[in-house]
Amino acid sequence: MKKFNRCGKSLKLLRIGMVGIRLMVQNRQGVLAAVTSAIAMVHSNIDSVAINKLDEDYAEINFTVQVKDRQHLAQVMTELRKIPEVIRIHRLQE
Repeated sequence: MKKFNRCGKSLKLLRIGMVGIRLMVQNRQGVLAAVTSAIAMVHSNIDSVAINKLDEDYAEINFTVQVKDRQHLAQVMTELRKIPEVIRIHRLQE
């Protein structure tokens, strides 16, 4: 049975795989360490990371992480939201 969202579009079931996540963070010492630690805490593996300094105060961090399923992705994002320096977080679409 297919699952549908509120707009009637079929939902893709996420299986073990790589997912892109983009964070906007305050550009402070220790933020990258806090973010990578949070990802490791929920047993996710970081495949790649790229950092783009936006200005003196803010940076954008793009991660590709390995997740087991949607619930695991939600756990990763929940842990990242707990970090005070994380201003914005969203999943990158393929």
